[in-house]
Amino acid sequence: DETGSCGDGRGSFDRLFDKHYAEAQSNGYALVQFRWREPLAFDLRWFKEIEANRSLSGLGHYTGDLLAIAGSDDRAVPYESSARIMLATGSFEARLKIIPGANHIFNVIGPGADPGKSERLLEMTSDWLADSLDSNR
Repeated sequence: DETGSCGDGRGSFDRLFDKHYAEAQSNGYALVQFRWREPLAFDLRWFKEIEANRSLSGLGHYTGDLLAIAGSDDRAVPYESSARIMLATGSFEARLKIIPGANHIFNVIGPGADPGKSERLLEMTSDWLADSLDSNR
């Protein structure tokens, strides 16, 4: 079940566990290579905390306003994950916004960088904050 950072257990981090968990158990950390940045060290505690994570099922207890924004072209955490968050929450004011053509980091850097996508992200967020603050007065 791919739910990004909001999940129960390994979720979308399965690939990291498959490739690097044994290294973390052996060394206390695993060095993970990325195409777009320098390698990161994931310590064994990170792996254990991800396995223990129950944030998706815990969302049923959350009743405040909620906004999820995803990119339609996100390959790291597919936008469908945000739809699962909407279904899991106890919030009556949950909104899901999808930015067409945006990737995991909303095309901020790298090939295909598009300032319009990140501007749209900021606009959606500030509009939601203004609406949310207005309705809670």
